[in-house]
Amino acid sequence: MPATFRATTARCASLLLTALLLTSGQAAAIDLQPGEIAAPPIGIRIVQSSLVYNEFGDTYRNDERVAGLPEGSSLNYQIRLGQSFELAGMPAFAYAQTQVGYSHVESSPGNLQGDSGLADTGLLLAVWPYADQENETYFGIGAYLILPTGSYDHDRLINRGENRYRTALQAGYQTRLVDGLHLATAIDALYHGDNDEFTARKLKQEKDTLYTLQLGLRYDINRMFSLAGNYFVTEGGHVDVEGVEVSGNEKLRRYQLTGVMNLPYGRIFLQYGGDLSRENGPFEEHRTILRFLTTF
Repeated sequence: MPATFRATTARCASLLLTALLLTSGQAAAIDLQPGEIAAPPIGIRIVQSSLVYNEFGDTYRNDERVAGLPEGSSLNYQIRLGQSFELAGMPAFAYAQTQVGYSHVESSPGNLQGDSGLADTGLLLAVWPYADQENETYFGIGAYLILPTGSYDHDRLINRGENRYRTALQAGYQTRLVDGLHLATAIDALYHGDNDEFTARKLKQEKDTLYTLQLGLRYDINRMFSLAGNYFVTEGGHVDVEGVEVSGNEKLRRYQLTGVMNLPYGRIFLQYGGDLSRENGPFEEHRTILRFLTTF
């Protein structure tokens, strides 16, 4: 590889790192919401709408703060359509999900500018090999496919879409500990295809698998109100551009708090969270989410 390219990549590594992780305001993991590991009744349809606002602060590279890089934010509207059914004698669920919105960068240097429009589309097929409705204990497995439908232009460093296919496998377990108190845990592996049009030079960008463990507790105050807290641990995700490392292991720790209101016509989620620690990339200072889910 030419020495000039290596030098240029080294000088720009931190700037590229900011761009990579501000693409669409999505989490690195496949986040599960309180109660989602429970198998749904057969034959229901769901519509879920979400507003997600993120604010990003300092950027870190190899656990060191990088001076002089901009802060950013994103606002997204997300829509999910799903259907439950029976598959091979097991409860099953499938959904399609996409989002529109914008990513904004403060005091953008060079061509580090924001983007707006459609993000990538996610598809899920989940089955429950074990579902004990009486004891509220469930074990489910989900397979995800994320399609490169989002806005992408190789002349921009920040894009709504990633210009590559991604797949994920996830296993989740949920049980009732005592009346009103539920424990949930899940682990997933997110695999990334290559982006062969990274930057105006159309370089090859590769990203390693991301592994995430999530733990959650939910307390049902009564039939109308619930409170929940989730903790996420993410490892992996090294990023190379033409064989030169741009980003190391993410080593991300974050949290999310949720309040749920159950109404006759649907369920409202109010969520707040952010990063606790991050070794590489922009630190997510705040994440605020408002969701509404209805079934029919």
